[in-house]
Amino acid sequence: MGDLAGLHYYDGCQYCKILFPVLIVRNERNYTRIMLRSIRPKESDVFAHMAAEVVSALEHNPEQDVLGELFMLLGLSNEWKGQFFTPYNVCRAMAMMTFGPSLKDSLAEKGWFSVNDPACGAGATLIAMANECRRQGINYQTSVLFVAQDIDFLASCMCYIQLSLLGCAGYIVVDDSIMHPAQSYDDRALLPASSQNVWITPMYYRDVWEERRQLAFLSSIRNQNAC
Repeated sequence: MGDLAGLHYYDGCQYCKILFPVLIVRNERNYTRIMLRSIRPKESDVFAHMAAEVVSALEHNPEQDVLGELFMLLGLSNEWKGQFFTPYNVCRAMAMMTFGPSLKDSLAEKGWFSVNDPACGAGATLIAMANECRRQGINYQTSVLFVAQDIDFLASCMCYIQLSLLGCAGYIVVDDSIMHPAQSYDDRALLPASSQNVWITPMYYRDVWEERRQLAFLSSIRNQNAC
């Protein structure tokens, strides 16, 4: 068991010291490969303009699923993957019903709580929860951990873009949530397993979340040693 604890600790440490840089390098390589092989130099500027449009839309009205609605309007969904994105107004109603005493109690006791969408699409449900927290006077950037997963890479990327732009702290796992659900090294999902295709939002690098991850490291070590 001592070896398992040591391995667990090692993997957990790699999360902060190695996983983030590895993910950055991996994504940069993918970006470079796509740009060199598939995109003409004159077309590269289009991506900057599109990004600016998304930023402008979310700044003007954060109460929307910009990319998800555009995705459905353009008929890009894959019915074989069950891609029928939930309308944002429905997601907002679900967020209002979900936000109850249990979440407030968790926030009062531990200082934060987590929300998870195992079939996130472009992130409408999580966006709605972020906006509901804002209406309730809760700073979701420091008080809510957003965990998302989707089998479709494109949908996961849309979710990642929107959660990142809205300042949501958390991560998106690209995988089948039934066959390969999101895994973590701790029981509160603060430390996603490095073996999965994980996309970590910029806000998750904040010091407050770093401190919570460090506490999760210590707790996981204690639990392993106690076995």
